[in-house]
Amino acid sequence: MRILSLNPTERDEAGGAAGATIRLNAHLRELGHEVDELFYADLVGIRNKSLGLDLMPATAARSLRRTARRYDVIDAVGHSGALLFRVLGKHRPLCIARTAGLEHTDYIEERRSADADGRRISLKTRLHHGVLRLRSVESAVRAADGFVAPLAGDADFVVRQGWKTSDQVIATGWGTTPEALRARRSRSQPWRGRLIWCGTLIERKGWSDFARAFETAWAELGLTLDILGSRLPIDAPLPGISQASRARIQVHPLLDRARQFEIMAAGDLFVSTSVSEGWHFALQEAMAIGLPCAATRTGLLLEIPNWHEMVFPLPKRAAAGVADVFRQAADDPSAFAERAERARQRQRSLTWAYVAAKTAEWMSHRLRST
Repeated sequence: MRILSLNPTERDEAGGAAGATIRLNAHLRELGHEVDELFYADLVGIRNKSLGLDLMPATAARSLRRTARRYDVIDAVGHSGALLFRVLGKHRPLCIARTAGLEHTDYIEERRSADADGRRISLKTRLHHGVLRLRSVESAVRAADGFVAPLAGDADFVVRQGWKTSDQVIATGWGTTPEALRARRSRSQPWRGRLIWCGTLIERKGWSDFARAFETAWAELGLTLDILGSRLPIDAPLPGISQASRARIQVHPLLDRARQFEIMAAGDLFVSTSVSEGWHFALQEAMAIGLPCAATRTGLLLEIPNWHEMVFPLPKRAAAGVADVFRQAADDPSAFAERAERARQRQRSLTWAYVAAKTAEWMSHRLRST
């Protein structure tokens, strides 16, 4: 097959959705398929992400109106293909809409929880999840010939909404990064209180809950913290963190994956207090490394029935409960290490080769059906 991969993100191999797309395409090529990748920066020649996200659909539609018909499949992430699919009309390649994760279940749960607690959800969150994110994906899915999601829950949601029929959707998951498996953490590593946090420091990712827990427990337990992938300056002040505890925290610049995995493998506990994840790439990689993990149930954990046997459960929006888990990890690190080993064994079976083969087989079937 000749496949065009459209991505409304930067070409970033270390990034979450962008990096996953690049690895998937590499394995599709290994299966003998021709894959061309187009990222928004390739089209508009700018580095401003928000502007690029707005411009890409229109720019792509104009640029690809003629050349797109050279391909058998257009595989577009997020909303990037919606306009192009419509412009191409009936005589077009197989058009696939793909998402790195809808996060709709997290938003619905958060809304119910806020109503029960009498708590308000910010206008920004309501617009992002309840309007912009789902509406943009809906537009792309309705215009496409099929839909690919990492989670079965996302695929089922699209069918329940009536955007696509069950034979037009598939859940493929995301593969485990091989470099993460090679960066294995030693099971005999003693507990030193080194916590690992990956990603942004915003409310949806639960940073305020984590910060309060860290402030409560760092002196008592001798905790330190490494922050990876935040894009913050290394000396930046951190919300909710005092000057005394800031000295226990190291903010790392953006690193290559090998160095990032090396730091994670040297840690004692990966922590995620997030209330909203599409897939949760960082957690997947921590599990693959064999790093003990404590996390709220979002993203890929929603589809692992025995997830609590691999990842220590964290309560959502409960800083005191998170601090208690830090104490449990310090008191009985072997129990966390046992869960980490089970998580690592699971991740070993989820390869990119498997995801690519499953994706290609489904695309071929859809081509024959349309």
